[in-house]
Amino acid sequence: YNSLLNAHANSANPNPDECERILRSLGSLRLKATVVTYNSLIQSYVKSCRLEEAERVFDEMIEKNILPNVITYSTLVSGYATLGDVSNCERLFEEMKSKNITPTIVTYSSLIQSYVKSYRLTEAKRVFDEMIEKNIFPNVITYSTLVSGYAKTGDVSNCERLLGEMKSKNISPTIMTYNSLINAHANSANPNPEECERILRSLESLGLKANVVSYNSVIQSYVKSSRLNEAERVFDEMM
Repeated sequence: YNSLLNAHANSANPNPDECERILRSLGSLRLKATVVTYNSLIQSYVKSCRLEEAERVFDEMIEKNILPNVITYSTLVSGYATLGDVSNCERLFEEMKSKNITPTIVTYSSLIQSYVKSYRLTEAKRVFDEMIEKNIFPNVITYSTLVSGYAKTGDVSNCERLLGEMKSKNISPTIMTYNSLINAHANSANPNPEECERILRSLESLGLKANVVSYNSVIQSYVKSSRLNEAERVFDEMM
């Protein structure tokens, strides 16, 4: 039954109501729900952006003396991070540490994401440094999330620094990472459309395919530089 719950939770269209129905049926089958059972139900609610119900299930498992584990907490933190709910991310992060549950790369990356979504880059960098101090090494998602944060403020220097750090650690940047770098150049105080376009043209040689986000940032850089003819040229190309 745990496998069945997990299948519903991980499907392309999670069905938390069916997950909960299965969990509620276990008693009549003389089966006892475990932390794995509850984690799948919580995950299904989180993936459906129904965080209040995820918290309700979380509270229920505690009432039943089924102790949440690192997966439980990380799932909830990731859900609140997607919504940019820093307060709840911080609350759960501190709670798990108080219970001697060690945060994982998923937990740290989610907390960083919540700060990035709220434009709180100083705190995002603090958490990034903390995880490294604890020998939890950033992955491509951690780096790309932080790069995207600096890109929003046009901080090209920090974006390039992190990109270089990724490469030095043999972490391959994704299209999301490069899109953020293009966006940083477009959002800087002095937009650099030539550099934006150079990065765009380099993607194919890196084995990456430009998408609408890539082109939009290049177009934005030309528009901000009042070079509408070139913006139109890039627009026509993407079409």
